[in-house]
This record gives sequence, C-alpha cells and structure tokens, in this order.
Amino acid sequence: MKRLYLLRHAEARPASRGSSDFARTLTDRGRKTAALVAYYLRDQDYRPDMVLCSNTKRAEETWAVIAPALQPYEDSVETLIESLEVQYLKSLYLATPETMIMLMRTLPETTNSLLIVGHNPGIQSLAITLAGSGEAVADAPLYRDFPPTALAVLNLEITTWAALEEGCGRLLEVAIPDQS
Repeated sequence: MKRLYLLRHAEARPASRGSSDFARTLTDRGRKTAALVAYYLRDQDYRPDMVLCSNTKRAEETWAVIAPALQPYEDSVETLIESLEVQYLKSLYLATPETMIMLMRTLPETTNSLLIVGHNPGIQSLAITLAGSGEAVADAPLYRDFPPTALAVLNLEITTWAALEEGCGRLLEVAIPDQS
C-alpha cells in the first residue's frame, strides 16, 4: 500500500499587473493556514518520503512553511531537506489528474508516501479520481470545496506506483484549516 497527500498551495496574493502568475507570493493568512497544516501533518504523524512541488512561488513558499514541522525534534531543517527528496516541477503548474498520475507512475518503488503541493482544479480532481466512489468519498468536503491549504489524504491500494490507476485509492480524510 502507498500513501498520498494532496495539498493545495496556501492563499496567495493576486497577480499584479505585468507580473507572472508564477511569481505570486503567499498572503499572511496563507502563511498562517500553511503553518496549521504543517502542525496537523506532524500531529497525525503524516510524514512523506518524497515531495513533488509546483515550481510557482506560492507552492514553494507553502512547502517552506510546512517542512520545519515535519522535522524530527533532534535534527535541523537542513537535515530534513537533505534527507527528504523534494522536486520542484513546472509540470505540476495547473496539471491535470492524468498528468500527475503519469508522473507518479515513474516514482521509485522505495517511495511509500508522497506529498504533492499543487494547484486547483487539478489537485482536487486528482483526489476525486483516485478515491473512486463510496460513502466516505461522497460525504467528503472534497466534492464541495477545496480551498487553499486543503489537504486530502489517501491510501492507495497498490504495491507499485506503476500500477496507479483511477479508483485505486481510499480517501482517509480531508483536512481544511480555518481560513479566518
């Protein structure tokens, strides 16, 4: 079994006139909710083996807020970043579920848990695509709203990433930090 964490980046400032969408930075509220998710991940003992992060500024900043909370207490943040493989990928910018599935199928089999920090609508759609159907999915906020910093946690009923396909997952939870 593999575990997948799907995280929508935190709230970002609107693009200013003439600037790139890639350069948008987090708002103060975005940093606050990213910190809430970071501590939630730590408190639930949700620790990915690998991180795939969109290379937009807002996604990179979201990961930068989260990374220290996942660090074991006795080590430094630098050790975490060196020991945890993090890839910043342009291909995750507004990626479709199909694109992300193809990317995950190429992961090393030694990776048992993966965190993807990305964008909507792709992250939410990927969670729905992998979760399949059932009461737990139908009642999940996943279908209603997936705001910035929302986190979906899925167990994937696969032993190899190459076997990843639609409906192979079971939605464990959707965590949405207080957006106020």
